[in-house]
Amino acid sequence: MKRLIIRILTLTAAVVACIYLLGVVVWGSHRHNDRTVQQVTVCIEDIQDRQFVSEQDLVSLLRRRNIYPIGHVMDSVRPHDIEKALLQHPMIRTAECYKLSSPCVYIRVTQRVPLLYVKTAAETYLIDTDRKRMNVPDNLSSIPMRITGHVGERMAREDLADFVCWLYRQPFWRERIASIHVHSPKSITLYQKGDEPRILLGELNGYTEKLHRLRVWYNNASDYPDMPHYTELDVQFRSQVIGRK
Repeated sequence: MKRLIIRILTLTAAVVACIYLLGVVVWGSHRHNDRTVQQVTVCIEDIQDRQFVSEQDLVSLLRRRNIYPIGHVMDSVRPHDIEKALLQHPMIRTAECYKLSSPCVYIRVTQRVPLLYVKTAAETYLIDTDRKRMNVPDNLSSIPMRITGHVGERMAREDLADFVCWLYRQPFWRERIASIHVHSPKSITLYQKGDEPRILLGELNGYTEKLHRLRVWYNNASDYPDMPHYTELDVQFRSQVIGRK
């Protein structure tokens, strides 16, 4: 009987302790959520590479929508709403928002990355690395691969974007090609930097073999210092590199 009473008392004490701890956690959590946000940390991860947006731009955007967290009760802050608002900025690629225990709200964004600068007779725009169109910002510090001529947006987003991504993975060509001119989908010219000859590529089909063939020609040409300077190199025809003065 005595042992039974001891067990009942022990079990009762354990239950009371659990209820007390649960109350402390719930009360502490409620107390935390009732606190107002004292700090917002904004991190633009790729600000060293491009500066399309500033911290002040993002703060102003959130203030206009009345969702900038400073002064708001922690429990009323909705990270998803903040992320959704930031993603509507034309230069923001990704946005993440977290509530910390300080109480502090942490915001991290990345910017869109231009891949192509497209200029036609009718319009000028950028294609980013996600193959989406974007307007040319006023503070564009460096021009990505320039595409001119008769080029439609679909061709820019698909075939030309694939081609330029391939070029950028080839150190030899990445350092040489300055711009691309599209006369038509079957007639494309690559312009090299400096006084290097232009390259008549023809259509994009088979560009890896065409430029590999031209790379071999360049390697062999270095053995012939008296070779004439050509103004264009034609690689449109199979197994040939045709130089023209």
